[in-house]
Amino acid sequence: VSCGGGSCQAPSELEVDPQSLMQLRQQSPGGSGERSCDLPTKACHMEEEAGCGLRGMSLHNTYAVHPGRGTACLNSSAPFYFRVKRGNPTKLLFVMEHGGACWDQASFDRDPFYGCKKEPGPGMWGGMMNHSHKDNPYHGYTIVSVPSCAGDLFAGNAHQPWGPGGSTVPQSGYNNTKAALEG
Repeated sequence: VSCGGGSCQAPSELEVDPQSLMQLRQQSPGGSGERSCDLPTKACHMEEEAGCGLRGMSLHNTYAVHPGRGTACLNSSAPFYFRVKRGNPTKLLFVMEHGGACWDQASFDRDPFYGCKKEPGPGMWGGMMNHSHKDNPYHGYTIVSVPSCAGDLFAGNAHQPWGPGGSTVPQSGYNNTKAALEG
């Protein structure tokens, strides 16, 4: 990922949804005056590849790990993935990102800024998640970041009738979190 000239650009072969890339490009600079630009630079599909383990990941690269296996986001066209930034394998920071909750049609329909997120966003990579600051107490840690995109506070395992035209949407936070923990 390149952050030159105040814009973030991902390699063309990257498997990150266009909306996440657009959101990252619109992010304002972080509190330190630096732009947080750390979209996954590599993708890994756990059901298809044996190289999704930490040992197969390059140091300080960020990976979008697609676990499959019953994971999902509320927006079924945006597959669930969690992010891994490899650092020291003996030090782990496991982050469950903010994302809100949905409990009925009205909460599902709210703007994701105030309600529940329906797909993985670009992630939070400033502050304690920034590997480049030497005085960061988590400097050099391996970071696993789990996005909240199921509207269930990481605990749901149900289908709800809130989708377009009364279709059902999955609340799979339990499976999403379990996949990240077991990944």
